Amino acid sequence: MNRQPIHCSIIRPSGSGLSRLEIRLRALDADIQVHPATSLTELKHQLSDSPALLFYLVSRPGHNQEQLLRLLQQHSPDTILVYASARRWSVLESRLSGIEVCTISTTDEDYLSQQLDFLIKYARLKRRFRQCKHLLSIAELRSQWLVDFSREAVAYVMGGRHLYANLAYLSLFGFERLEELLKTPVAELVREDDKTVFRSLVTSTENGARPSGRVRMTLVRRDRRGVRVEIRFIPSVYRGQRCLQLHVHPVPQRSKSREADNRKQRNPWREPLARRPAAAGPPPTPAARSPARPAAASVQNSSSAAGNAAMAVAPGTEVTTAAATRPARAATRRPSPRLQPRRTRMRNMALQPHFLETISTIGSRGPGVLLAEPFLLDQAGRRVPYRKLLAGAERNATRFQLDWWNIHKAVLEARRLQRTSRQPYLVVVEVGAWLFSQPARARELLALFNQQGRELESLALAISHEHFRRFQWIAEKLFPALGAAGIRLVINAVEARDAALGSFVDIGRPALARIAPALAGDVAREHLLRQPLQELVGWLDARGVPVLVSGVMDVQSMNLLSAIPVSYLEGEIMARLSR
Repeated sequence: MNRQPIHCSIIRPSGSGLSRLEIRLRALDADIQVHPATSLTELKHQLSDSPALLFYLVSRPGHNQEQLLRLLQQHSPDTILVYASARRWSVLESRLSGIEVCTISTTDEDYLSQQLDFLIKYARLKRRFRQCKHLLSIAELRSQWLVDFSREAVAYVMGGRHLYANLAYLSLFGFERLEELLKTPVAELVREDDKTVFRSLVTSTENGARPSGRVRMTLVRRDRRGVRVEIRFIPSVYRGQRCLQLHVHPVPQRSKSREADNRKQRNPWREPLARRPAAAGPPPTPAARSPARPAAASVQNSSSAAGNAAMAVAPGTEVTTAAATRPARAATRRPSPRLQPRRTRMRNMALQPHFLETISTIGSRGPGVLLAEPFLLDQAGRRVPYRKLLAGAERNATRFQLDWWNIHKAVLEARRLQRTSRQPYLVVVEVGAWLFSQPARARELLALFNQQGRELESLALAISHEHFRRFQWIAEKLFPALGAAGIRLVINAVEARDAALGSFVDIGRPALARIAPALAGDVAREHLLRQPLQELVGWLDARGVPVLVSGVMDVQSMNLLSAIPVSYLEGEIMARLSR
């Protein structure tokens, strides 16, 4: 740590004893800053800087010592109170209020210098200890957050007992509640043949400071069924006490029959799309029509991959629009040369589903939020991010195909989470203006939603604040139909409070409000919260709408935004915290 100055406050005396003390103190070390005070009122302002030492003349009349102790306890409990006396000396001790107090003698100047040197070194050591303790608490809090939101099974263990475990760990071993796991010794979850290896790894990790390597062994679930796992022992701290972290990763056991059953049940759109509708996008390519080789998503050329990725979604998947069915002879029509795919450059082009996790703040009690933001892998393996895909889809009028594919993948993810996760999740999918401007496609989407099951309880459509403002009269008729189908709504890209926002809250009853990333960028640049942002978040919170702030870039912005009633955070900070 950098060497920082030691701040000292002195209640200036009327006699000569403390004057000698002040002179000796200033000459003792160049890093000492002395701030004299003539009254308790002036001292109260100085205590806001948390001085390391406070010197006070015992014999000075007019100052209540009990009042001084209460003042230190309220404003600066880490400050050491030093009484200066010409006749007495007392050892450094802690009072019941938690304030450290001592008395030094000012008669002998050499002895006074020794006393001051000891106090300065002790104050510097105490400050470093306090800073290290603060940094340790931050690291422990971050580790606890990563454990809570990790998809890997993690538990804190000490003395053969569980201290804490995340939801993935409870689910892996078949426990319903954390209290049940805390009553179960760790040894009961280890197979008898592996207990010797398990105990030796625990002992070596507890005595050392390095994590162990990954070890494969068989653990036992609550129902006594064995599960093959890869386990790692990592030294850790939980609530101020040293312990171990167990990172448990199950080794998958593949079953061909189970994989075949999963493939049959994978598409939740299978029943409503028994017939094959025609695609609303470009005509299918020969590769897409070939029964021997199902086509992947195609792109017009590599230079405009982001713009054409959404255009090729519908022909390559089972999810296509149900517009008017084309005649059978249209299948033999040669596609336009402009849309002819280049087979030699399309082998590694694929649209990949991706669900971006968000940070839940301490005050949030809602479900976890996942943002459906797919990306495209080009021929070189580089990612084309979701925002570029959206821009290209808007230019080429293929936003509907991209959203349709994204909704399909979101329904699959919602179904998977309902089956495997104990924590409730909300999967958010952005939709474009076609939901309001193209009634036929909106009706087709509603028809599909009305035939789905419980997975729609975890799905939410994010509608832009600007699109709602433009098509408000249509939205007032469409929102009740979406609500009847079990679809929740999210208002997206909110920048300011206006009449349209109030109408959206009243009509759509949104499950979430997503603040525009530009507002979080202002917080990162200026390192402060502007009044309009605070008023917007407070207004939404007062109406029971959870707030998600996008575009959070650093820890300082995250801390500032956590001070206002924000429920979720998302941005570059997620990538930094997960490193």
